[in-house]
Amino acid sequence: MKYTKKTTVFSVLITFILMTLAIVTALVGCATKPKVKVVEMENKGTSMGIPTPDWIKNYTANGILSVQNQPQFKDKYCVIGEESGVNKQFVLTWADSFSAQQRIGAMLRTNIASEYQARIQGAAKSTGGANSSSAQGAGSGEYNQQIDNIITAIVNVSYSGAQREADWWSLRRRYDPDQKNVFTDEYTAYVLYTIPKAELNRQIAHALETSVKKDSALYDITIEMAKQILQNGMASWGKPEAGTPPPATPKPAAQTAPAATSSGGVQNGVYTFWPRLKTTKAGLPADNIFIPQITVTSDFIVIHFCRNAQGPFADEDWNTGISGFYDAKNFTLQNIDNPSQFYSPVSAQCTNNGMGRIWTLSYDRFAATRLKLTCKPYGEEPPYVFEDIVIGKPDK
Repeated sequence: MKYTKKTTVFSVLITFILMTLAIVTALVGCATKPKVKVVEMENKGTSMGIPTPDWIKNYTANGILSVQNQPQFKDKYCVIGEESGVNKQFVLTWADSFSAQQRIGAMLRTNIASEYQARIQGAAKSTGGANSSSAQGAGSGEYNQQIDNIITAIVNVSYSGAQREADWWSLRRRYDPDQKNVFTDEYTAYVLYTIPKAELNRQIAHALETSVKKDSALYDITIEMAKQILQNGMASWGKPEAGTPPPATPKPAAQTAPAATSSGGVQNGVYTFWPRLKTTKAGLPADNIFIPQITVTSDFIVIHFCRNAQGPFADEDWNTGISGFYDAKNFTLQNIDNPSQFYSPVSAQCTNNGMGRIWTLSYDRFAATRLKLTCKPYGEEPPYVFEDIVIGKPDK
């Protein structure tokens, strides 16, 4: 191509126009970005003039790992439970009944699964890469079921030694300063447990050793993991999954926070499914069991259930809750893109602990965007299987 003075001027003009459009787009984006302020209205210590404890400040600003790293917890593992809701009594009742067992199980599931994958991949590389049986097994998913069985056995162990150290609650208001009459108030409860490291290390190591058979392809890896945990503990305890942000920090009224944040492709917000996600059992449709919506916050991912294929639904509505699915441990949530990775619910919102109805399941926030949810109420086989959950973009 022959360049002329006319061609050069034209190129400069086009470049100028494109740069101008980019600047205008950026300015418009900034101008239209919603402004959300978060202010703490009240907390457990307000009436008595008691300041917010350091562990709460640390946790809400930096996450559990930062709390775990404090000198006073050098010889203990920290377990923190958290629950939010608009109903103060519900949140406080949850805090009163919260047990460290579920959180220990959830943290073990994530940490042990990651450790298995790392060790299997490391063994494959050291013994011949793709030509080794370990590499072939890991690549084909041959070990996934064995890993799942071992992890399930470990998670279901009743671990002893946890001590309830403290609890706290906070009432926060979120609002747009341009529309102060439109706001949302939410209560959040926190419960701190600790467990001596040596005691939990011993229990986890024993659980690993007794959960694998000697003829299993994972026997040597599992025994090695057990010995390492017994000697050195859980080095990854409290570390969030890659891409998972720390808990939301209450901000003074003078500061602003964005309405949504991004993490691993997932944004804070409400995700409505239409048509609602259906359920099958043994390949046949299961009547009146649907997922209409998922909500994502900085701390949790909440799955909502209902009994209607269409029409309104509301949490804590007796007519819309699912009967018989009341126990959180009946549910299994799997990462489709990493089938060996499972997530345990940290709480379930339901009418009671007996033959009640469930409205929501809450999970510690994770980065996965494609999920498979199954449920075995009363231990039923085959399980109920929900349509694949794909978290795309939140509602506008």
